[in-house]
Amino acid sequence: MSRIFGVFIGINEYQDPNITALQCCSNDAQDLAELFAGIDAKVNLLLDSQATNTAIRTALWELTEVVNPEDTAIVFFAGHGSRISIPRRDKDPETIPCLLPHDAYRESLMATGIPMEDIGRIFECIPCKRVVFFFDSCYSGSMANCRSYRIPNERVELPEQKILPKIAGEGTIIFAASSEYQPAFEDEQTGHGVFTECLVEVLSGQVMGEFSEQISLDKIQQYLQEQVPNRTRKRFNKNQTPIQHGTITERITFPVMKTRNNHTLVSFPYQFLPLTIVVGDRRETTPKTSGDVFALSASPAELRWLLALGLPRGTEIISDKVFRQADLTYLKENYGKTNLLVIGSPAANLFTRLVNETALFPFSISQAAKSQYKKMSYEIDEIGNRRGELVNFATDARNRDSLGFYMNEYRKGGFLDPTYDFFRRGERIPHDKDYGTVTVARNPYASSENGRFISILVAGVCLPGTMHGLRLLGNARKSFTERPFGGIFSVELSESDWTKRMTHAGIEWSTDPYDIATLRRGLQELKNKEDELEIKGEIDEKLKLLDQVVNIKQ
Repeated sequence: MSRIFGVFIGINEYQDPNITALQCCSNDAQDLAELFAGIDAKVNLLLDSQATNTAIRTALWELTEVVNPEDTAIVFFAGHGSRISIPRRDKDPETIPCLLPHDAYRESLMATGIPMEDIGRIFECIPCKRVVFFFDSCYSGSMANCRSYRIPNERVELPEQKILPKIAGEGTIIFAASSEYQPAFEDEQTGHGVFTECLVEVLSGQVMGEFSEQISLDKIQQYLQEQVPNRTRKRFNKNQTPIQHGTITERITFPVMKTRNNHTLVSFPYQFLPLTIVVGDRRETTPKTSGDVFALSASPAELRWLLALGLPRGTEIISDKVFRQADLTYLKENYGKTNLLVIGSPAANLFTRLVNETALFPFSISQAAKSQYKKMSYEIDEIGNRRGELVNFATDARNRDSLGFYMNEYRKGGFLDPTYDFFRRGERIPHDKDYGTVTVARNPYASSENGRFISILVAGVCLPGTMHGLRLLGNARKSFTERPFGGIFSVELSESDWTKRMTHAGIEWSTDPYDIATLRRGLQELKNKEDELEIKGEIDEKLKLLDQVVNIKQ
């Protein structure tokens, strides 16, 4: 029986800070890997720091060991290409096209790059009759939005012989994003390289007519040649013409592909770009703004593992105070067209309180606390621009007592878990534990036309829960395989030393593994408990959210 084996490589971030970061390569590899996984391909996905020189070579050589003659091997690369000038004794220097793995170094590309000829040798050793290489990169030199890296100020002559035709041939087809000396562009607005953007469209059946049932290699090439040049001329005023090298005697067709993961946390961060991070802020004891009232100061330690999330450089981090003070029009314009990562408990992040209401695994907040918060928020916002009145309100003994009492409600444990028979978890917190949630929720500012923009909430009852929630998200592919939309977890704090408690704490899921059907069934059962659990009217919103994330077009 014929099978498909695939190696998908995407590199945005490079270990050497001198090598320019890219924005969309990891997303490209993730999307294609998920599409092929949806037709039962055996997928090996290498992203960013996973895509080292050794790891790439190992993954490709493994293809030579696992495929049979009737199988198909798919290799995809998105990242920097480069040309290296190699000196030779008594001869002119030789120019070698290569791929840059994550651990390439600018000062030693000859040793740390992967020559394309090496890739070709591996392809020759793969024993199947069909090897397809999708190459969304180039060697064209440095320019904006281009996937090519050249050492600054170094003059490199073009190679006399083009490399891609050399490594293609009978049984090996190469689909390259551009001709040998053209740029290969990526577009941050779409989250893809232009070449991969079109490739995903044709493979996933987004093209009408003859592309809609079985997709042949000829049809793929036809669509790429029609669409890629048109889009790059329109967006960048540059030419990018994809090319095909090699031949395969036997006809290959793919069925229309649909991702299995939908918009689940397994695909974080690449399916959640663009992304804006919302954090709790410092609170002024004598309030200067409405955002200083009715919330605790956040700790910078909550963000301990933020850099482990692998987010693009330039990802915006904003204060929760913005969502308290800005008007609705501003918020819709600026945050309705992005996904939101909301970090911090309801006690320390004001925006968490709004997001929590539609979260699938939310904090269980009493209706009295919610109602009082909304009432007092209205009063505070009415005087928020008049600092004197704001100070008087916050320092009034009666208001201070009310603020303290209801803010304490946001510091209590307790979560709703639709997959759990008794629905509540984490209400009693031992001294050596904390509880937290990583869950999806609505983006309250996204319009129905932009339904793919949602929120992710990462929050603990206390500091350890929030910190280790980020740790789970930083290893999303492993953490959420059996819990696609998150869940409730506990943090075991066995050490008395604070540093060790934070670093070595054990994380254990409280939410059992579930699938989408189980989660939907649990939400339906929760509807019968709405009054008892003080969540009247919230379940319908959660069901709408679940349908939204399941049905998002990839």
